[in-house]
Amino acid sequence: MAGAAVRMFSGCRSGSMMMRQLHFAMLDLELHARFKPGGKETVFDVDHRIAEKTMVMKPLPEDR
Repeated sequence: MAGAAVRMFSGCRSGSMMMRQLHFAMLDLELHARFKPGGKETVFDVDHRIAEKTMVMKPLPEDR
């Protein structure tokens, strides 16, 4: 039973780490392709918008 729990946790952990890397990649592409400095969105706004698609839990408001 303990071995199965470890394997399940490891699978969830690796999935979370993959989603984190996907978030960084999507953010990087968005900033390089569409972000306009001085526009209506800040870098942090873009980060939070991408996070809605790539993170299981919403980022904290103070997460910058």
